[in-house]
Amino acid sequence: MKADPHPAEAELIRASVDDPGSAFAVAPRQVGTPTKTRAEDESNPRTAARRTRTRVRLLAAARVIFERDGFHAARLSDIVETATVSIGTFYNYYSSKEKIFRDVMNQVSEDLVLAARSGGQWAGDPVKGIEQANLSYVKGYRRNAKLMSLLMQVAEQDAELRELRLEIRHSFEMRLSTVIARWQREGLVWDDVDPVY
Repeated sequence: MKADPHPAEAELIRASVDDPGSAFAVAPRQVGTPTKTRAEDESNPRTAARRTRTRVRLLAAARVIFERDGFHAARLSDIVETATVSIGTFYNYYSSKEKIFRDVMNQVSEDLVLAARSGGQWAGDPVKGIEQANLSYVKGYRRNAKLMSLLMQVAEQDAELRELRLEIRHSFEMRLSTVIARWQREGLVWDDVDPVY
């Protein structure tokens, strides 16, 4: 017995069906349209836009399924069903569950970096700056908590994901270290404070 869809899954499905102008909309297929080679397709702006929409749908669906089921229990059939594409379409974009998980986690990484950058410039108040940096990290982490937990688990077996996990942590550490060093040059923080430690 299949459980009710996750709210995000239901929203993804609804967006793909109800709103033909959405990024998840599926254009009706034209019967009798001659097929083109992949090179011809990729040079066509309409095809490029469709490929982008399909990739977005696959990534959104994968995120929903990974958050709902975890990495190991997630099935490609659930991802393609949620994305409303065929398994063959999935394999046009990804060769495995691991590959799409990496792309989902790359999106999470970009989200966390963007959250840190949107935390403000913290002019003149180092204590407030550190507080805001930590708060932006925690908010971004909370927004992606299930996936970050999965990343910790899967990274133990996948060197590429282990590297991504370290890059996420390193980007926040480097951002704070850079700001502390700048505050030292501006005389706002004592010179004997180690900006990295």
